[in-house]
Amino acid sequence: MTEMEGIMTGGSGGANLYAAVTHAQEHNLGKGDRMVVILCDCIRHYLDNFYDDNWMVEKGLYPWSTLHDESNSLSGMQISELNLREIPIFTLENTVGDVLEEMSDGVQILPVMRDGEIIDGVL
Repeated sequence: MTEMEGIMTGGSGGANLYAAVTHAQEHNLGKGDRMVVILCDCIRHYLDNFYDDNWMVEKGLYPWSTLHDESNSLSGMQISELNLREIPIFTLENTVGDVLEEMSDGVQILPVMRDGEIIDGVL
């Protein structure tokens, strides 16, 4: 429903809409008829599963081809061709000034490491 109609609801809302469409078909409802359908939930509880194509592929609900789009101009490129900027890594010894300087240069993801291996967080 979200992809085709822009209706951002969860499974309960989808079930309600399905029942409403079935009812409309069984009772020959048409353009001049009105029906109220209550969509009782939102997608926030489903963002990390049903609305995540990777999750859907992992669970076998979508085909693998869902994650690969040949028409995307980046599809055939190697990561080394993207000319990505190196992300600075901070430690607990860095100052807020160090962070602000990197952010003023356009860096948006700033990982904080401890002992060179464990990420303490992301600024």
